[in-house]
Amino acid sequence: MASSYEELGLLSALDACCRDHDYCQKRYSAGTIRRNWEDTQFWTLYYIALLLRLKIPELFKEYQWLA
Repeated sequence: MASSYEELGLLSALDACCRDHDYCQKRYSAGTIRRNWEDTQFWTLYYIALLLRLKIPELFKEYQWLA
């Protein structure tokens, strides 16, 4: 566990992505429909994961297993 917001581990890009999910305030509960998009997953989807999937697909490919 990090002792501060700035502390990242050996896999800093991955840690930064996980940190973004941890601090993300916008969450879509499973089954939620927002703006004609439905979260059909069985878990909460973070807004930041949605942005990665829809807006920055080349970045999402690297972290797709996180979303």
